[in-house]
Amino acid sequence: MKALVLGGTGDIGSSIVTDLLDKKYIVDSVGSQILDLSNKKSIDNFMLGKTYDILVHCSGVNITGLLEDREISDIEVAIQTNLLGFLQVSKSLIPYWKETKKGRIVVISSLYGFTARKGRLP
Repeated sequence: MKALVLGGTGDIGSSIVTDLLDKKYIVDSVGSQILDLSNKKSIDNFMLGKTYDILVHCSGVNITGLLEDREISDIEVAIQTNLLGFLQVSKSLIPYWKETKKGRIVVISSLYGFTARKGRLP
C-alpha cells in the first residue's frame, strides 16, 4: 500500500509517517517545500502520474492576528492551503480509486479548525 501524507514534515505528520513506515507502507511525505497546496500548478505537477491508496491530510496554515488587520489575500491562501488544495489532490486520486475499488482519506484538523482563539482566525 502506498500513502501520501500532506503535511508529513510537521509534528503530527512526521509521527503518522513513522507509524505508516513501521507498518511497511510506502510513504511519500510532503511539506510546503515540496508541494505548495496554495498553488494549483504545484499540485498538478506533483500529482502527475502518481497514485496512492491512502491520502492523509494534516497540513495547514494558521493565520495570526485580527481579521481587521489582515488582507483578504491572506485568508484566501489559508483556504486554498487548508481546504481547496487538499480537495484538488483528492480529486486527482479518485479515478485510480474507482479503478482499483480502494482508497482511503484521513483528515486531521487542528483544534483551530473548529474554534477561534483571540488573535487567530479560524
